[in-house]
Amino acid sequence: MSPVRDRGARPAIIPMEGSRPLSASNSLGSRLLRALRGVLAPVLILIVASVGVVGYQVSHPRALSPYDEYVYVDYLAKIPTEGVVRTGEKTGDTARQALACLGVQWYTIKVQPCSGKDFSDDAVYPYQGYTGADIYTPAYFAVTWVLAQPLMWFGVDLVEAGRMVGAFWLALGTVGIWLLVRLLRADPLWGLVLGLVVIVTPAVTWSATYISTDAPSLAAGAWMGCLGVWAWSRYRAALILLPVGAIVAVMLKLQNFAAVGAVALALLVGVLAERSSPQGPAVRRNRFARLFTDGRALSAIAAVVLALAAQVAWLAYRSAIRLPGPGATVDTHQQPLTAYALITESFRFLGSVGGPVDRSGSFAVALSGVLVALTLASLIGLIVGYRVWGVRNLVLAASVLVVALLLGPVLAFFARLTVGYYVPLSERYGLSLLGLFMALIAVYLSAALGRRPVDRADGLALSAPVTEDVR
Repeated sequence: MSPVRDRGARPAIIPMEGSRPLSASNSLGSRLLRALRGVLAPVLILIVASVGVVGYQVSHPRALSPYDEYVYVDYLAKIPTEGVVRTGEKTGDTARQALACLGVQWYTIKVQPCSGKDFSDDAVYPYQGYTGADIYTPAYFAVTWVLAQPLMWFGVDLVEAGRMVGAFWLALGTVGIWLLVRLLRADPLWGLVLGLVVIVTPAVTWSATYISTDAPSLAAGAWMGCLGVWAWSRYRAALILLPVGAIVAVMLKLQNFAAVGAVALALLVGVLAERSSPQGPAVRRNRFARLFTDGRALSAIAAVVLALAAQVAWLAYRSAIRLPGPGATVDTHQQPLTAYALITESFRFLGSVGGPVDRSGSFAVALSGVLVALTLASLIGLIVGYRVWGVRNLVLAASVLVVALLLGPVLAFFARLTVGYYVPLSERYGLSLLGLFMALIAVYLSAALGRRPVDRADGLALSAPVTEDVR
C-alpha cells in the first residue's frame, strides 16, 4: 500500500546541485545592496563632479572675482582674530596683497607692489581702503575658514584654500537637489542629471570657485525644500528643523530668504488647500483656522518670523559695533526706482536661470537659455495643467513662481529704503531658487515622459505618508 500523504504538509524542496538556498539574510542583504547602489552611486557622482570641477578651476591661476572677492578675502583672513568685520573698518594686508598680486578680472587695478611689505596707502584700494563686507554675518566665512585649515596645513594659501571649500558648498547643493527630487517622487535620474547640469552653470562658476557669499545659496534652497517636504509629512524633527534651517539660510546670506519664503508659502497654501482634515468638522469648515492649529503651518510661520527676527538682530548688532567714520562708499550707477524698474526686476530671476551670464561665453549663455525655457515651461505647465499634473504640483509651482516674481521688486524696494537709491540687481541674488527650479523641472519631465505617475492625491501628500501625527 502506498503511504498516506499528510495534506497539511508541504512537499520538501530539494535544491539542485550547485545552487544556494534562498535565505532571509541573503534577501535582506540584496535589498540593502540595491538601496545603497541607488543612493550611494548618485551621491558619490555628484560629490566627485563637484570636487573635480572646483578643483580644476581653482588649480588655474585666476584674478580675483569682480563680485567683491577682495573684501571677502579680508573677512576670511580676520575670522580667527576678529570674528566679525565692522562697518568703518579698513581692509587688512592679506586682502590688499592678494589684490596686488592677482588683480581683478575685467579691471585694471594699480595698487602697491605685490612683493612689497607696505600696503598702507588706503587711497589706491577700492572703497578708499574700507571693507564692503560688513553687511554679512560671519557665518559663511567662519565655516569656510574652518574647512580651509586642512588644506593650509599642506601649504595651500588662504585664497586658494578658501576657493577650494566651494567644492563642499557645491556638493552639498547638488546632493540636496537630488534628494529633493526623490522626496517629490520624481524620477531620481533627473535629479542626478540636473545636479550635474547645475555644476556647469555660470552661477556656480562665480559662486563655488571663488570666495563668495553666494556659495551656500544653492544648498540653502535645496535643503530648505527637503525640510519642507519632511515637515509636510509631519516628521517631528522636521517641524523643528524647518525654522532652524531658515535662520541658518538667512544668516548665510539675506537673499536666501527667497527659498525660505517659497517653502513656507507652499506649506501654508498646501494646508489651506487640503480637502480633508482629521481635526474635526469645525476646522474643516474654517480652513483658515488650520493656519493656527496645524503643526506644518505653525512651523512655516515660525520659519519666516524667526528668519526675519535673526536678520533684524544682526542689523542691530552690526549698527552697535560699527566704528566711527564714513565707511565704504560704493561707486555704482544709481537709478530711480520707477514702475518700469520694478517690472524689470520682477523677471530678473526668471530671465537668467543659472546666471549671471555676463562675459561667461556662448556655452554659458546657451545653457542659461535652455534652463530658462525649461523652468518657465515647468512652472506654467504644472500650474495651467493642474487637472492633469495634480494639485500638489500646482501648489509647489505657484509658490515658487510667486516668490521668484516678487523677490526682485522687494529687494529693490528694500535697497531704496535703506540706502536711499536703487541699483539694478544681479541674477546671483536668486541663486537660492535654483535648486527649487531644478526640482520642479524634474517633477514636470518625470510626469510628462511617463517615468513617474502623477500624484493627484487630495491630501497633497508630498512624500511617503507617516503614521505619527505630532500636531
